[in-house]
Amino acid sequence: ILILGVLKSQVNTFSPYSYFGVGELSNSFNPAAVSMGGLNSVFNKNNSVNFINPSTYSLLNQTAFEVGNKTTFSKIANQNVDQNNFNTSLSHLSLGFPISKKIGFALALLPYSSVGYNVSSSNQNLELGTILHNYTGEGGLNKFVIGSGWSITDNISVGLNWNWFFGTISKNTSVSTGNSPIYFGDEIVFSMGDFSYDLGLIVKQKVSDYQLSLGAIISPEKKMSSKISRMQYTYSYSGDFVSVIDTILSENNNFDSEISLPLNYSIGLSVDNLSSWIVGVEYTYTNWSIVDYLIWEPSLYSLVDLSQLSMGVQFIPKKDDIYNYFNTIEYRLGITYSSGYLDLAHLSNSKIESTNLDQIAFNVGMGLPIKKASSMLHVGLKYNVSLNNDNLETIEHSFVSLNIAITLNEKWFKKIKID
Repeated sequence: ILILGVLKSQVNTFSPYSYFGVGELSNSFNPAAVSMGGLNSVFNKNNSVNFINPSTYSLLNQTAFEVGNKTTFSKIANQNVDQNNFNTSLSHLSLGFPISKKIGFALALLPYSSVGYNVSSSNQNLELGTILHNYTGEGGLNKFVIGSGWSITDNISVGLNWNWFFGTISKNTSVSTGNSPIYFGDEIVFSMGDFSYDLGLIVKQKVSDYQLSLGAIISPEKKMSSKISRMQYTYSYSGDFVSVIDTILSENNNFDSEISLPLNYSIGLSVDNLSSWIVGVEYTYTNWSIVDYLIWEPSLYSLVDLSQLSMGVQFIPKKDDIYNYFNTIEYRLGITYSSGYLDLAHLSNSKIESTNLDQIAFNVGMGLPIKKASSMLHVGLKYNVSLNNDNLETIEHSFVSLNIAITLNEKWFKKIKID
């Protein structure tokens, strides 16, 4: 029997799948790119920071400060129970500005992954009675980005991001039996603090009345310095208080654990008419299978490579319309299909062939100009659903997220001319 529960502490996700790997990937991107399905490699604007592809920093012609929030309504279901959850959190902070006509600089702070689950399973034993296993976890990893982009020519730009990953993930397991008041507890705390880097490329080429853009990002595999602490003990309850009976194992940062962040690359292509519309497509690959043995208890699950295909469009009816505000809004649509990260057949102990976690997401959004403030308010909705195999006894997880962000623009480093 599988029972789902909600954590009482503050977490940024409620997903049983966040038990695996480094948790549920946050996928925090530029809000316009999110509403266009996640076109991160090729999305570029001269007044907005795309902190995923550092080469786009060189295209900034003014300072752009951005702050975003994500509110998620999720549903978790299996054969026994349905559960609805709600959480809201900061999605990103970013600041970018041009240093010269060819060089741009940017900073960003965003979540990388989130852990939040409370799952119980039970089975019957003739001697011990009902054996109950309860699994809880919380925490996650964050990323601080600092990078620069350089326009080599009018058509080609390159960039580099330095990423500082930091955060703590705690996982707790308790085991109890119907015939004993004594519980067994196993607590694991994982913490990370280390650097990685991304390389970015953007190539623009004007063809007739249209502009073609090719974008690419690569994040090489990187072994990250981390620490793991573990404690195993027996305990009992005295009213609402926990009383530890005996400590079986205690390892407080006794050993370093080098966890690899996997190779990741994206390549995208877009076409626009330089005034009112843009259409793009992107493919992303992440080599998650290499970290399968690096997280705790690898025999319980399997990470697999992740492939993702994104498509999106943006349309502005009449950007310079001074009479009808609705004609100046940026309307966005996008769709994303992904396959991988988790092997569901392995998780459900199924004897059928490997079955990836397949998900599809539909996105819609708007960019609302704030003309007097030279800024823009971004509003986006995303509906994400897992496409589980009917032959697998897996947990269905779907969610709707509301993304709201504001971009504030200003001219810095102005040269004052004196007549």
